[in-house]
Amino acid sequence: MEKDSPRMNVIAELRAALASLDAGGELSNFVEGHGLQSQLFKFSWSEPTLGIDLELPYACVLDDAEEQAADGAEIAASIRMAILLMVAAGNGTLLLDGEGRLAVFHDGDALGWAVYDVEGNLLDDAEDWETLVARLENAVPNDAENAVTIIWP
Repeated sequence: MEKDSPRMNVIAELRAALASLDAGGELSNFVEGHGLQSQLFKFSWSEPTLGIDLELPYACVLDDAEEQAADGAEIAASIRMAILLMVAAGNGTLLLDGEGRLAVFHDGDALGWAVYDVEGNLLDDAEDWETLVARLENAVPNDAENAVTIIWP
């Protein structure tokens, strides 16, 4: 994967956002909305082989601390998934033979993924990320130079 590609630049921004969340800080990128309860973490990525659409509640100040922490953990998990998917797509290991595109979504209420063939026909889908993580286990390199470390919650 090219070091200065748009994908790598976005991955770097996602990693910075994740580091901020993990350190107890606030997000400065990927936040949309206004007001006390209408802010969202929003991230979309589209390329021929990969589509990611994430839109999750963020910094809802009227929610209790436990709910805010749960929202933060869900955003962090979503960022980790986006990084993993983008790295696999960049390495050309995202799809299996006969597959054309992987689409992933999470809107706070529903999450899932779907794989399509090159004609756009649905091949497989699920409404959880555990199956997607299992599918991607061997999709990222395991060598020291290119390895990606993702700690799943």
